[in-house]
Amino acid sequence: MTDQGMENLSFLSGANRYNTERRMLLRGYFDSILQSGAIFDEEVTHESIQNYWENEGLSSDQPENVFNQFILMYPDDPDVQHYQLYLNVRYADISDEIRNKIGYSAIDLISMEAFIYNLITERANDLDIGSTFHTFEDKKEFVNSTEYEVPSEAFQNKWLACIEFSRSELISAFLSKTEDQPFAQKFSISDRIDVANSMINFLSVRYDRDEKYSRYQFLSTPLFEVEGKEDRILVPFPSLLVSTTQMRIEELFQQHEEIRTVEDRRKGDIVEELTLEAFAEFDSRNLIQSFKYNDPHPRETDGLLFFEDSFWCIEIKSHPIFRKIPNDLQTAKTRFKEKTKEAIAQGENTLNFLREHDHNLPYNLAGMKSPRDKESGTIVVLDGLLPTLFSQNKRMDRIFDMSELYESVAEEDRVLLITLFDLFELANQTEELDRFEDYLLWRTNYGYDMPVFSFNERDYWAMFFDNYDSDAHLREAIDEAAENDSLITYISSRFNDKPHLPDEGL
Repeated sequence: MTDQGMENLSFLSGANRYNTERRMLLRGYFDSILQSGAIFDEEVTHESIQNYWENEGLSSDQPENVFNQFILMYPDDPDVQHYQLYLNVRYADISDEIRNKIGYSAIDLISMEAFIYNLITERANDLDIGSTFHTFEDKKEFVNSTEYEVPSEAFQNKWLACIEFSRSELISAFLSKTEDQPFAQKFSISDRIDVANSMINFLSVRYDRDEKYSRYQFLSTPLFEVEGKEDRILVPFPSLLVSTTQMRIEELFQQHEEIRTVEDRRKGDIVEELTLEAFAEFDSRNLIQSFKYNDPHPRETDGLLFFEDSFWCIEIKSHPIFRKIPNDLQTAKTRFKEKTKEAIAQGENTLNFLREHDHNLPYNLAGMKSPRDKESGTIVVLDGLLPTLFSQNKRMDRIFDMSELYESVAEEDRVLLITLFDLFELANQTEELDRFEDYLLWRTNYGYDMPVFSFNERDYWAMFFDNYDSDAHLREAIDEAAENDSLITYISSRFNDKPHLPDEGL
């Protein structure tokens, strides 16, 4: 990296940290000048970033651009601690087998990323910038997406001190912090150093003007080896750590056939078990696992969920849709649509069987004495973490290039698409576990003209329980929006820590 390139990278890192609501803009600009090579020779300025967004930025009128915007926002979506817990649960069962084959496991990689993230957070707190962000004065400033604040030189210098490490001090601190973890107990000090080095190498890249970088390369390699400074590591975008770990875990599986075989052999059972365990947390009349029937050929659905007024088919897809993110977004979208349509069709087959072949069966399985009308639908669960790509609003989903999914949906059936991480989070909302049916019926009640749009299912949950359910005026406004084909964008305070936003109804 040239001196100019280092200045640019440092500037963008500080601006990205300070302007939390402009990270999509700043990451997109960084990716653009990295691919063009401009980062190495041309000075990054406030004006050059604004010009990029106005002239070359991602217009929302193209499905590809919307999907790319989602990917740029993706790292700021999950709560890091919650997501780390989820990842540990997701990969725990195969950790020992993978560690025996390549020296470290997915759990060890998660620990390394979380350690670096926490170390940067501690440094920022020690330097009194841990809670220093640009605060918007009003909603008008927030909505103007090309506006961002250049942090002071003092802030920039402190931030650089937070994100730069020597490799040796990083490894030493990591080994000390993880003495009680499995890989620490399995290996000698020398072996542990080698393992830590291997993980850092896997997470690292060295930027050079002679190299070609794939789009969103920085999502795959969040650590940067500083050229000309032996043993130095820079972490320009720390929020990528942990939040995008599952992308890198999948890349790790792809690089090593021996561990990809382990994951492919076990992932179906693991994802199914975790999904059904999560559903068991919600109050229901009955939860049936692995429902088998003949229609006339043998068929099977992953689960059935019965409530007082509805019953739901559960279809679980363990194929990692995000396996091609960020390197091949088109393939990721195609697989997402294929797996979703497949699950919807399977769910519809099961629902038709329950409704047509034995009218009393759904009521008997729900433990009810007499039949009565029940709503029905399919809950599709996808492995991993993805933004909302099937929002229940046809107009919005057309922008995402997801219109063809509606061709698979019968008009009388309800469909909810949710990721395993979102389901994991909702199953931990203990105060509302007895009202899961209420949520499902509301979320799928608008005939695919859902008047609320949120980035993930967690925020829809918060909209229902924190707003719609308790505020009669808001409830009326949302129902009117549905009648008028309007759309309300919602960011929840429950799942998003954003004290820097204005209090004007965002």
